[in-house]
Amino acid sequence: MRKLLITIFFILFSALSLYPASISNTGTITGASIQPANPYSQLIGFKTGGEFYFNTFLSDWSTGIFFEDVINPWIGFEIDMSSTAIPITNYTQVVAVNPQTFYGSGNLQYIEMSGALKFYIQSVSFSMGISYNNFTSGYIIQNTINQYEYIGDAYNYFSFFVGPELTAQISSDLYTKVGVQIIYGLININPNYSVGARFYISFAYGI
Repeated sequence: MRKLLITIFFILFSALSLYPASISNTGTITGASIQPANPYSQLIGFKTGGEFYFNTFLSDWSTGIFFEDVINPWIGFEIDMSSTAIPITNYTQVVAVNPQTFYGSGNLQYIEMSGALKFYIQSVSFSMGISYNNFTSGYIIQNTINQYEYIGDAYNYFSFFVGPELTAQISSDLYTKVGVQIIYGLININPNYSVGARFYISFAYGI
């Protein structure tokens, strides 16, 4: 929970720092200005943020790169590749003759590849997309005996996400975004440990 609060504070602070420093009598915004429409046709950059999962009430970090293309003033698309981690409090072996369940604390590491449609309303956009989450590795430290267990098998799964995003221009070619997404993974496990909210900030070069 402490990591989540630090993440949210960092993102909110960054977002507030992007608002205009002052507005002159002529209505011109000085400082970092939020644009009334997309001044770019394409963006490439990186993003980082935190993810809070509703099942465990735990959070972790995610980082990645993205490419955004504006099709017209109202619609665009974005593709991402990110490294994510899902915190867990229990784990049941996937590939085993007699599956064991371990209880403790740990995480599952994924490479997430996603694509989304984006709908623009001035400086605000709304994303709706799908991701493929490819498991890479994981671990859990058992509560009772404090033993480290390596996790080499877990489910790959698809997930849906939606959420708003705010864009601001910080120089002639550089942009930053802050946003939030609600994520729902299509995974055959109950309770579903993949359902959560992602808070992020990104920086990108626009053309």
